[in-house]
Amino acid sequence: MENPAKKLRNKIICVFGRRGSGKSFLVRNVVLERLHGRRIVYDPMKEYSGKGAIATSLPDFFDLLEAQERHIVFQSDKDSNFDEVCRVIYESQSNIWLVCDEIDMFCKATETPEWLLKITRYGRHKGIGLVVIARRPAAIPREITSQATYIVSFRQHEPRDIKYLSEFMPAEKLPEIGQYQYLMYCSDTGEITNKINF
Repeated sequence: MENPAKKLRNKIICVFGRRGSGKSFLVRNVVLERLHGRRIVYDPMKEYSGKGAIATSLPDFFDLLEAQERHIVFQSDKDSNFDEVCRVIYESQSNIWLVCDEIDMFCKATETPEWLLKITRYGRHKGIGLVVIARRPAAIPREITSQATYIVSFRQHEPRDIKYLSEFMPAEKLPEIGQYQYLMYCSDTGEITNKINF
């Protein structure tokens, strides 16, 4: 029987939800446990302590990579650090996950940092998986959602976000999702699942 975690290898997972909806909790306590292989969490809000060795500067990060640390949590909100972490992952790592919380702090709907774009487009060839977490789906580059295998959304109420997500899931259900519940779309199968709590 195949290990279900292997099915997640090299995938892109997007998680969206208003503040306080449970999106970071879901990733921190459910998704991270299902990711196969090494992982680097880019954690600008410092919510992933205890989920890996902490780096707060690029030299710390490079030391942990060199030491082959299996799980690294990089706590920084600097754009330059984010792009450098993406560059290093793309150029020198394989069979690894990059988890980006609050991704909308580092990109816009019309602008993607160069190395994040490369990870999104070509990372699967190097075994790089990507998990992005944001409040508003319309605030992140379409390039990322267009390549996602899984799109998870907690309750949405902003019309632009509902319209954005309506290509993947029923628009009428998005404002009605209960607290700490979400819909999940799988692009491989077209299946939409309603997850009740977690």
